[in-house]
Amino acid sequence: MMKDKQTLKTIIEIFESSEVAKMELELEGFKIKLEKAQPVMMVPQGHPQATYSVPTESVSPTSQPEKSEPVQLLKDIKAPLVGTFYHASSPTSDPFVKVGDKVKVGQVVGVIEAMKVMNEVTSPYEGVIVECCAANNTSVAFNQTLMKVQPHD
Repeated sequence: MMKDKQTLKTIIEIFESSEVAKMELELEGFKIKLEKAQPVMMVPQGHPQATYSVPTESVSPTSQPEKSEPVQLLKDIKAPLVGTFYHASSPTSDPFVKVGDKVKVGQVVGVIEAMKVMNEVTSPYEGVIVECCAANNTSVAFNQTLMKVQPHD
């Protein structure tokens, strides 16, 4: 069992002040699991809230709408942990994927180094990479979008 409440309080304070979203810790048979709620954007008092206007188009009642293919939403491949994101397994290797490449479920699309351990990032979708959102050799946050995929039907 944890020997004092101050140690527990210190662990919680460090967790709350960090960017880590989830944490599990087990010491001497004592297990603690901490998870932060999704952040909510707050507007400080005294600051006007931003307002947005959306341009509208007028449509005459006799016009026919253009036929178009249904719009497919893009899917995000997100960082499973905090660390440094790499597009390739080494500086001299080709990237795992590039924009325009087809990917399958489970295919490696990058790696994240965390505490000197390389963790593969795999695609949860089958489709085509349409955008790489995280640059090579950059720090990424938990759940940050790394790539966008146009899924197959």
